[in-house]
Amino acid sequence: MSNRRIAIAAVIAVAIILAIIIGTFVAGSSGDNAKIEVPEVSNGPDTQKSDTDGTDADGLNRVEVTADSVQEVIASLSRPASYTRDITVTTWSETSSAENRMKVSVKNEAVSIVLNSEPEKHTVFAGDKLYIWYAGDSEAFVSALSEDASAKTLSDELQMMVTYEDVLELDRASISDAGYVQKDGQLCIFVTYTSGQLGYTTTCYISSKLGLVVGAQRYDGGELVYEMKSGDCVTGVEDMSVFELPDGTSAA
Repeated sequence: MSNRRIAIAAVIAVAIILAIIIGTFVAGSSGDNAKIEVPEVSNGPDTQKSDTDGTDADGLNRVEVTADSVQEVIASLSRPASYTRDITVTTWSETSSAENRMKVSVKNEAVSIVLNSEPEKHTVFAGDKLYIWYAGDSEAFVSALSEDASAKTLSDELQMMVTYEDVLELDRASISDAGYVQKDGQLCIFVTYTSGQLGYTTTCYISSKLGLVVGAQRYDGGELVYEMKSGDCVTGVEDMSVFELPDGTSAA
């Protein structure tokens, strides 16, 4: 194996470990609530309180969502089989910040993540394989996924995502608020919860139509330490080149 491939393998191993650690940091707990109000910690110009029941602009029937019922409601959601969107994840520490912009394409069980870096980094999960390469490479690093590894779970961790699967695993007592809110022009279910030994407060927003997390913030006390934003989601994958490996074959 060439030095370059050894280096890539090492970087990938570290990246996956870090993704899992970050995924744990970004994960959640579970909880309590009454009626539907936008949580004060995340209220802003792009969020607006919405009625708790009735029919939304897309003609979708809505049930009341509270901290007591939000896990059951979220459990009924599902993601689109195929979609494309851009996400931006920003993290802050006491001394610095980091921003990661990614194009995510999902085609059934295959997932492509293109990191907007220099050079551009491509990661594809397809079948039981993981492929990684950088723009300009002549071949991809290939690794088999372990039997107990889920491509969807690993890809979420690599994206540093807060997922609604995290919310489903929460202890009910850790959920402080939940309901409906208009965010970036779409009806979302929001849930606010505390987690971890340091008591981080997280609010995530899940599109009631798409079943995708479209935004999230995490606070350490009053300090914002994590934020995820999603661009418009397009159902389907029009550009299948994101699954094309350096040798010209397709992983999807």
